[in-house]
Amino acid sequence: MKAHINGISIVAPGISTPEDAQHLLSGAGVWEHKPIEIKQPDLLPANERRRTTEVIRLALQALRPLIRDNDDLQSIATVFASAYGDLDISDKICLSLLGEPKQVSPTLFHNSVHNAPSGYWAIAATNTAPSVSLSGGSNTFTAGLLEAMAQVTSENRTVLLVIYDIPKADGILYTTLQEYPVAVALRLGVTAEPGTYGTISVKLVEGVVDAPLCRNVSLNRLLTGCGSVMTGLPLLEGLIRRSRQTVSLQYGLTQHLQIKVSHG
Repeated sequence: MKAHINGISIVAPGISTPEDAQHLLSGAGVWEHKPIEIKQPDLLPANERRRTTEVIRLALQALRPLIRDNDDLQSIATVFASAYGDLDISDKICLSLLGEPKQVSPTLFHNSVHNAPSGYWAIAATNTAPSVSLSGGSNTFTAGLLEAMAQVTSENRTVLLVIYDIPKADGILYTTLQEYPVAVALRLGVTAEPGTYGTISVKLVEGVVDAPLCRNVSLNRLLTGCGSVMTGLPLLEGLIRRSRQTVSLQYGLTQHLQIKVSHG
């Protein structure tokens, strides 16, 4: 399967703008932790905007820079990938069910489903195109990319892919697997658009591989602290550097996704 990467967006500590991503992933700077502002999505009506959670806002913030003025937002396909979904909401619901009376807020309930960010995107863009929401644990980046590539290839269409997760620092669903709130979004297409980052071709291969590391070693702290999302950071680094390379990302227990990057 083959697709052009026509847009890259990253929202993470120390990377809050496309210029930040270009600067760091091109090797021109050293990554430092800086808090990020997760903004209210400007595409949403006010009533829906106030119901959003941090996870939803993070996903939509990463998608926003990939939207073009001439896009038909009603028909553009999307893939939303998150290892954990909204653990904070799930934690609150679990605590409500442990107490008395066992009452769950309707807003909490509808935000708890794994495709909630996709639903808010559909409202924001009045979008009726196909949207897939998935989870792949530590292989979530790989699973999301594979799904988006399959849609580009089989449907001959542009696909927006966003991979995102936030940390859960306390409560009964506490996890140390995600250190920072991070999101990565890619715009994949059949044809190259102005400013394209290159072409990738992918295939599943048998065997176990080690996780790749970034050439800018300062970024490896971000990579290892946010494995479900940032596994693909070395791939994005190669795309931004316009490097010809092959990146292999683990997929499940016995396979890996081999990704070849080319330009021109």
